[in-house]
Amino acid sequence: DRPFYITGAFLAVLALLPGFPPLLLLPLAAAVAVLGYAVGRARPGERAAEADAADAPAAARTRAADAGAGEPSRVASVTGAGTTHTAAAAGTPPAPLSLELGLALVAMAEGQSGADLLDRIARLREQMAQEWGVPVPHLRVSDNLELAPSEYVLKIRGNAIGRGRGRIGGEGALVARLGELLRGHAAELLGRDQVRSLLDRLRADHPAAVEEVTGTLSTGEIRRVLQGLLAEQVAIRDLPAILETLADWASVNRDTGFLVQQVRRALARPVAGAGLGDGR
Repeated sequence: DRPFYITGAFLAVLALLPGFPPLLLLPLAAAVAVLGYAVGRARPGERAAEADAADAPAAARTRAADAGAGEPSRVASVTGAGTTHTAAAAGTPPAPLSLELGLALVAMAEGQSGADLLDRIARLREQMAQEWGVPVPHLRVSDNLELAPSEYVLKIRGNAIGRGRGRIGGEGALVARLGELLRGHAAELLGRDQVRSLLDRLRADHPAAVEEVTGTLSTGEIRRVLQGLLAEQVAIRDLPAILETLADWASVNRDTGFLVQQVRRALARPVAGAGLGDGR
Protein backbone atom coordinates (compact mmCIF):
# COMPACT_ATOMS: atom_id res chain seq x y z
CA ASP A 1 0.00 0.00 0.00
CA ARG A 2 2.94 2.42 0.56
CA PRO A 3 3.71 2.78 -3.19
CA PHE A 4 0.12 4.00 -3.74
CA TYR A 5 0.49 6.72 -1.08
CA ILE A 6 3.82 7.84 -2.50
CA THR A 7 2.37 8.02 -6.01
CA GLY A 8 -0.65 10.00 -4.77
CA ALA A 9 1.56 12.49 -2.93
CA PHE A 10 3.74 12.91 -6.02
CA LEU A 11 0.72 13.66 -8.19
CA ALA A 12 -0.57 16.19 -5.63
CA VAL A 13 2.80 18.02 -5.64
CA LEU A 14 2.76 18.13 -9.44
CA ALA A 15 -0.70 19.67 -9.36
CA LEU A 16 0.70 22.63 -7.36
CA LEU A 17 3.51 23.34 -9.82
CA PRO A 18 3.05 25.86 -12.62
CA GLY A 19 2.25 24.35 -16.00
CA PHE A 20 0.50 21.19 -14.66
CA PRO A 21 -3.29 20.76 -14.79
CA PRO A 22 -4.49 20.71 -11.11
CA LEU A 23 -8.07 19.79 -12.06
CA LEU A 24 -6.76 16.54 -13.54
CA LEU A 25 -3.94 15.70 -11.15
CA LEU A 26 -5.66 16.36 -7.80
CA PRO A 27 -8.58 13.92 -8.41
CA LEU A 28 -6.11 11.38 -9.75
CA ALA A 29 -3.94 11.76 -6.64
CA ALA A 30 -6.99 11.27 -4.41
CA ALA A 31 -8.04 8.15 -6.34
CA VAL A 32 -4.59 6.60 -5.99
CA ALA A 33 -4.57 7.32 -2.24
CA VAL A 34 -8.00 5.71 -1.80
CA LEU A 35 -6.81 2.67 -3.74
CA GLY A 36 -3.77 2.38 -1.46
CA TYR A 37 -6.04 2.53 1.60
CA ALA A 38 -8.25 -0.25 0.20
CA VAL A 39 -5.27 -2.45 -0.57
CA GLY A 40 -3.87 -1.89 2.92
CA ARG A 41 -7.12 -3.07 4.55
CA ALA A 42 -7.19 -6.23 2.39
CA ARG A 43 -3.61 -7.25 3.17
CA PRO A 44 -4.16 -8.54 6.76
CA GLY A 45 -6.66 -11.11 5.51
CA GLU A 46 -4.21 -12.28 2.86
CA ARG A 47 -1.41 -12.56 5.40
CA ALA A 48 -3.61 -14.57 7.74
CA ALA A 49 -4.51 -16.95 4.92
CA GLU A 50 -0.83 -17.36 4.03
CA ALA A 51 0.03 -18.03 7.67
CA ASP A 52 -2.72 -20.63 7.95
CA ALA A 53 -1.40 -22.40 4.86
CA ALA A 54 2.19 -22.29 6.14
CA ASP A 55 1.07 -23.76 9.47
CA ALA A 56 -0.71 -26.75 7.91
CA PRO A 57 0.02 -29.76 10.12
CA ALA A 58 3.03 -31.84 9.15
CA ALA A 59 0.84 -34.86 9.78
CA ALA A 60 -1.01 -33.93 6.58
CA ARG A 61 2.07 -34.96 4.63
CA THR A 62 2.69 -38.06 6.73
CA ARG A 63 2.92 -41.50 5.16
CA ALA A 64 2.75 -44.94 6.81
CA ALA A 65 4.34 -48.02 5.22
CA ASP A 66 2.48 -51.27 5.88
CA ALA A 67 4.22 -54.51 4.88
CA GLY A 68 1.64 -56.80 6.45
CA ALA A 69 -0.01 -57.52 3.10
CA GLY A 70 3.01 -56.64 1.00
CA GLU A 71 1.52 -53.27 0.04
CA PRO A 72 2.10 -49.85 1.67
CA SER A 73 -0.88 -48.09 3.20
CA ARG A 74 -0.94 -44.33 2.77
CA VAL A 75 -2.50 -41.65 4.93
CA ALA A 76 -4.50 -39.07 2.93
CA SER A 77 -2.51 -35.85 2.55
CA VAL A 78 -3.40 -32.18 2.33
CA THR A 79 -0.64 -30.16 0.69
CA GLY A 80 0.16 -26.94 2.51
CA ALA A 81 2.02 -23.90 1.29
CA GLY A 82 5.09 -24.70 3.36
CA THR A 83 6.93 -27.48 5.08
CA THR A 84 6.34 -27.51 8.83
CA HIS A 85 8.03 -29.08 11.82
CA THR A 86 6.33 -32.22 13.08
CA ALA A 87 5.21 -31.87 16.70
CA ALA A 88 3.13 -34.42 18.55
CA ALA A 89 0.08 -33.12 20.34
CA ALA A 90 0.34 -32.86 24.10
CA GLY A 91 -0.17 -36.24 25.72
CA THR A 92 0.17 -38.13 22.43
CA PRO A 93 2.76 -40.92 22.64
CA PRO A 94 5.49 -40.90 19.97
CA ALA A 95 5.21 -43.27 17.04
CA PRO A 96 6.79 -46.71 17.63
CA LEU A 97 9.01 -46.14 14.60
CA SER A 98 9.44 -42.89 12.69
CA LEU A 99 11.59 -41.40 9.95
CA GLU A 100 11.98 -37.61 9.90
CA LEU A 101 13.28 -35.83 6.80
CA GLY A 102 15.02 -32.49 6.35
CA LEU A 103 13.55 -29.88 3.99
CA ALA A 104 15.58 -30.97 0.93
CA LEU A 105 14.44 -34.60 1.35
CA VAL A 106 10.70 -33.96 1.75
CA ALA A 107 10.15 -34.74 -1.94
CA MET A 108 11.29 -38.30 -1.16
CA ALA A 109 7.95 -38.88 0.57
CA GLU A 110 5.81 -37.26 -2.13
CA GLY A 111 4.65 -38.26 -5.58
CA GLN A 112 6.41 -41.08 -7.43
CA SER A 113 9.50 -40.81 -5.21
CA GLY A 114 7.27 -41.22 -2.17
CA ALA A 115 5.66 -44.33 -3.64
CA ASP A 116 9.11 -45.82 -4.32
CA LEU A 117 10.33 -45.00 -0.80
CA LEU A 118 7.25 -46.52 0.85
CA ASP A 119 7.48 -49.66 -1.31
CA ARG A 120 11.12 -50.12 -0.31
CA ILE A 121 10.27 -49.63 3.37
CA ALA A 122 7.43 -52.14 3.09
CA ARG A 123 9.83 -54.71 1.61
CA LEU A 124 12.33 -54.02 4.39
CA ARG A 125 9.69 -54.66 7.06
CA GLU A 126 8.65 -57.85 5.34
CA GLN A 127 12.28 -58.99 5.05
CA MET A 128 12.91 -58.46 8.75
CA ALA A 129 9.78 -60.40 9.67
CA GLN A 130 10.57 -63.32 7.37
CA GLU A 131 14.32 -63.65 7.86
CA TRP A 132 14.80 -62.55 11.45
CA GLY A 133 11.41 -63.11 13.03
CA VAL A 134 11.22 -59.46 14.11
CA PRO A 135 7.83 -57.76 13.56
CA VAL A 136 8.69 -54.17 12.59
CA PRO A 137 6.06 -51.54 13.49
CA HIS A 138 4.58 -49.23 10.86
CA LEU A 139 7.09 -46.55 9.91
CA ARG A 140 5.79 -43.00 10.14
CA VAL A 141 7.49 -40.66 7.62
CA SER A 142 7.31 -36.91 8.20
CA ASP A 143 9.28 -33.70 7.77
CA ASN A 144 11.28 -31.86 10.44
CA LEU A 145 12.58 -28.32 9.90
CA GLU A 146 14.97 -28.65 12.85
CA LEU A 147 17.11 -31.01 10.76
CA ALA A 148 19.68 -29.90 8.21
CA PRO A 149 18.08 -29.80 4.72
CA SER A 150 19.66 -33.08 3.55
CA GLU A 151 19.56 -34.83 6.94
CA TYR A 152 17.24 -37.58 8.16
CA VAL A 153 16.81 -39.26 11.53
CA LEU A 154 15.30 -42.63 12.48
CA LYS A 155 13.56 -42.85 15.85
CA ILE A 156 12.13 -45.63 18.01
CA ARG A 157 9.40 -44.30 20.30
CA GLY A 158 10.75 -40.78 19.90
CA ASN A 159 14.40 -41.66 20.62
CA ALA A 160 16.88 -41.17 17.79
CA ILE A 161 18.81 -44.33 16.91
CA GLY A 162 20.65 -42.99 13.89
CA ARG A 163 21.11 -40.01 11.59
CA GLY A 164 22.27 -39.72 8.04
CA ARG A 165 22.36 -37.57 4.94
CA GLY A 166 20.51 -38.37 1.76
CA ARG A 167 19.61 -36.97 -1.62
CA ILE A 168 16.63 -37.04 -3.93
CA GLY A 169 16.88 -40.21 -5.98
CA GLY A 170 18.85 -41.96 -3.25
CA GLU A 171 15.90 -43.87 -1.78
CA GLY A 172 17.73 -47.21 -2.10
CA ALA A 173 20.74 -46.01 -0.09
CA LEU A 174 18.49 -44.49 2.55
CA VAL A 175 16.48 -47.69 3.04
CA ALA A 176 19.69 -49.74 3.15
CA ARG A 177 20.90 -47.51 5.98
CA LEU A 178 17.55 -47.93 7.75
CA GLY A 179 18.02 -51.69 7.54
CA GLU A 180 21.43 -51.44 9.21
CA LEU A 181 20.01 -49.32 12.01
CA LEU A 182 17.07 -51.66 12.58
CA ARG A 183 19.39 -54.68 12.77
CA GLY A 184 21.43 -52.99 15.47
CA HIS A 185 18.33 -52.02 17.46
CA ALA A 186 16.08 -55.01 16.76
CA ALA A 187 15.65 -55.75 20.48
CA GLU A 188 14.10 -52.31 21.01
CA LEU A 189 11.43 -53.01 18.38
CA LEU A 190 10.00 -55.97 20.28
CA GLY A 191 7.21 -54.96 22.63
CA ARG A 192 4.79 -57.02 24.68
CA ASP A 193 2.05 -56.66 22.08
CA GLN A 194 4.36 -58.01 19.37
CA VAL A 195 5.35 -60.97 21.56
CA ARG A 196 1.73 -61.77 22.35
CA SER A 197 0.90 -61.62 18.64
CA LEU A 198 3.75 -64.01 17.82
CA LEU A 199 2.55 -66.46 20.49
CA ASP A 200 -1.05 -66.28 19.27
CA ARG A 201 -0.01 -67.12 15.71
CA LEU A 202 2.13 -70.01 16.94
CA ARG A 203 -0.59 -71.44 19.17
CA ALA A 204 -2.47 -73.13 16.30
CA ASP A 205 0.48 -75.36 15.29
CA HIS A 206 2.31 -75.66 18.62
CA PRO A 207 -0.37 -75.41 21.31
CA ALA A 208 1.43 -77.57 23.91
CA ALA A 209 4.68 -75.57 23.82
CA VAL A 210 2.84 -72.24 23.95
CA GLU A 211 0.64 -73.33 26.84
CA GLU A 212 3.53 -74.73 28.86
CA VAL A 213 5.78 -71.72 28.40
CA THR A 214 3.05 -69.13 29.03
CA GLY A 215 2.00 -71.08 32.10
CA THR A 216 5.51 -70.69 33.54
CA LEU A 217 6.77 -67.39 32.15
CA SER A 218 4.97 -64.09 31.79
CA THR A 219 4.81 -62.24 28.47
CA GLY A 220 7.38 -59.81 29.85
CA GLU A 221 9.80 -62.63 30.73
CA ILE A 222 9.44 -64.20 27.28
CA ARG A 223 10.00 -60.78 25.75
CA ARG A 224 13.22 -60.29 27.72
CA VAL A 225 14.55 -63.63 26.52
CA LEU A 226 13.78 -62.75 22.89
CA GLN A 227 15.32 -59.31 23.34
CA GLY A 228 18.42 -60.93 24.83
CA LEU A 229 18.78 -63.12 21.76
CA LEU A 230 18.34 -60.16 19.40
CA ALA A 231 20.87 -58.15 21.38
CA GLU A 232 23.36 -60.95 20.70
CA GLN A 233 22.42 -60.85 16.99
CA VAL A 234 20.59 -64.18 17.12
CA ALA A 235 17.52 -64.45 14.88
CA ILE A 236 14.26 -65.42 16.60
CA ARG A 237 12.38 -66.66 13.55
CA ASP A 238 12.60 -70.29 14.78
CA LEU A 239 10.15 -69.52 17.55
CA PRO A 240 8.97 -73.15 17.95
CA ALA A 241 12.52 -74.23 18.85
CA ILE A 242 12.86 -71.28 21.21
CA LEU A 243 9.64 -72.19 23.02
CA GLU A 244 10.58 -75.87 23.23
CA THR A 245 13.84 -74.89 24.91
CA LEU A 246 12.09 -72.49 27.28
CA ALA A 247 9.60 -75.22 28.17
CA ASP A 248 12.53 -77.51 29.07
CA TRP A 249 14.45 -75.01 31.20
CA ALA A 250 12.04 -72.39 32.58
CA SER A 251 10.94 -74.70 35.41
CA VAL A 252 14.60 -75.14 36.38
CA ASN A 253 15.71 -71.51 36.32
CA ARG A 254 13.73 -68.43 35.24
CA ASP A 255 16.75 -66.14 35.10
CA THR A 256 16.76 -64.31 31.78
CA GLY A 257 20.49 -64.65 31.21
CA PHE A 258 20.36 -68.40 31.91
CA LEU A 259 17.42 -68.90 29.54
CA VAL A 260 19.04 -66.85 26.77
CA GLN A 261 22.15 -69.01 27.08
CA GLN A 262 20.15 -72.24 26.84
CA VAL A 263 18.17 -71.04 23.82
CA ARG A 264 21.30 -69.80 22.05
CA ARG A 265 22.94 -73.18 22.51
CA ALA A 266 19.85 -74.99 21.25
CA LEU A 267 19.66 -72.83 18.14
CA ALA A 268 23.38 -73.20 17.48
CA ARG A 269 23.21 -77.00 17.32
CA PRO A 270 21.28 -77.33 14.02
CA VAL A 271 22.86 -74.25 12.42
CA ALA A 272 26.18 -73.03 13.78
CA GLY A 273 26.49 -69.28 14.08
CA ALA A 274 22.83 -68.43 13.64
CA GLY A 275 22.46 -64.67 13.53
CA LEU A 276 20.70 -61.68 12.13
CA GLY A 277 23.46 -60.75 9.75
CA ASP A 278 23.01 -63.71 7.38
CA GLY A 279 19.37 -64.42 8.29
CA ARG A 280 20.17 -68.01 9.30
